[in-house]
Amino acid sequence: IGYNAVSVGLHGTADKVDSNNMLDLICMCEELGIYVDLAIRSTNNYDGKYIYFTEQAGRDLVLLQHFYENDNIIAYDLCWERGIGSYEGGFLGRKRWDADWRTWIDNQYGSVEHAEKLWGCSVTRDTSGQVIGLSDSIINDPTRSQLAMVAAYYRFMDDMVAKEFAELTNYIKSLDPNHLLSFRMSLSGNAQATDSNYPSRGYYDFQSLASTMDFMSPEAYGVSGNEDSMLQLVFANAYARYTSPDAPVVWKEFGPRVWNGSNFTENDLLDNQKVYYELFYEHAFNSYTGAIYSWWYAGGFRYNENSDCGVLNPDGSDRPCTAIVREYA
Repeated sequence: IGYNAVSVGLHGTADKVDSNNMLDLICMCEELGIYVDLAIRSTNNYDGKYIYFTEQAGRDLVLLQHFYENDNIIAYDLCWERGIGSYEGGFLGRKRWDADWRTWIDNQYGSVEHAEKLWGCSVTRDTSGQVIGLSDSIINDPTRSQLAMVAAYYRFMDDMVAKEFAELTNYIKSLDPNHLLSFRMSLSGNAQATDSNYPSRGYYDFQSLASTMDFMSPEAYGVSGNEDSMLQLVFANAYARYTSPDAPVVWKEFGPRVWNGSNFTENDLLDNQKVYYELFYEHAFNSYTGAIYSWWYAGGFRYNENSDCGVLNPDGSDRPCTAIVREYA
């Protein structure tokens, strides 16, 4: 149907990675002229030595599998739809940065008192008077007097994200200096506020990732199948190039769900899927996207998502959207 790249993934385990199936798949792809974007994921991805990654998983995935020698792999995808998170949690959360926030204020402003004077408001404190990070309510709906403090906190978050990912990418590059690094960035770059995309949810800003990622990899789940919503794709591409001018933009996941409750009844959602693909390909092409990966290939019910996003029918035959894939190939 015209694909020349696939995105596939492999988890590191608590012990070691002892399966060569992924190597076999990569070799099969190479024989077919298909490049591989490879997600290497640490199973223990919240409290490893590096953000989202354990040291053991890095060695097992990159070295034990000899991925560093394989030039059909075009990039590593280092984590899956992660973000900063809310203050208390959701992803890793901002609360873990409270001490860093206090240090950052001192380094940037000389003292908390001086910062408060410049901001024109009081910094957030706990019941004991200790300076802590901003609450979700302040992030989501700051008062006018809090805007300067919120802007400072965003800059602080960008600095912390850059530091954490520098530690991770430096480690991976010490194992494999040959491959590009990025990750699927969920709703990063999305300009629209939705129920799943509000400020305190804490998706990464492209600016915070530009110093460590070789390219930006947003996902399109905030993009709907209409012209106005598709303009978010154009905005995200432009913003990604602003933050990292020499890098391509790769949309790591896109595609609507078409599950209607049955594989055996007529499905009107397939026509909507085709319209979505037409609009997405058009806007991706016209805004100079480097690559796109549809979610996903195989059609039929996907039980753990209660979804069907396939570009093919369960029997392998074409769906209406497949014509768009073939056309743009």
